[in-house]
Amino acid sequence: MAVKAKKPVTKKPVTTRTRPHACDAHCFGAPAGKSPAGGKSIDELDLVSYARAAAEALRKKHPQLVFNSGRRNSQQQAHAMSGNVAANRRWIQQTYAKSAQSAELQAWVNSHPQAKTAQAIEAGLAGVMANWTDAQKRSLSQHFSGEAFDIQPLPGNAEVIASIKALPRLHQFLQKEGGLVVWHAAFK
Repeated sequence: MAVKAKKPVTKKPVTTRTRPHACDAHCFGAPAGKSPAGGKSIDELDLVSYARAAAEALRKKHPQLVFNSGRRNSQQQAHAMSGNVAANRRWIQQTYAKSAQSAELQAWVNSHPQAKTAQAIEAGLAGVMANWTDAQKRSLSQHFSGEAFDIQPLPGNAEVIASIKALPRLHQFLQKEGGLVVWHAAFK
């Protein structure tokens, strides 16, 4: 009787995140700390009333949607940006509208070529934003004020896109940011 040789077990490398964050879906493709189907609850998004109402309407009409992020503080915003900047040093200027704040962040990136890791970039960007007023933060991103949320993209889903575009008080709906496929809805 012949004995079958066992196939060697190949271990896949384990990637660990020391600080899982809601923005990981935005930056790295899967919601942090949750299954890809999970995402964040509407409560966890911490949105202003009209953005929350929009999120609730979308969830009711399209329960398959995964909400990745809502309101962010400076550290969370820096985290959301840092992985993208590490991959593309011009990502800020390619993604954000021209403003004193986006220029200040891009200037920091340009003047710190030694900051190559997402962690180093995150620390630098958070330092730049640390003393900004609420108005300055909001001029960069409506995530700061809870007037924006990101959704796991469902490319080619015209029905969901139409639902998003029909939301009351929708100010902006992006399907790409700096060349990345990201669904971002902002409200006023």
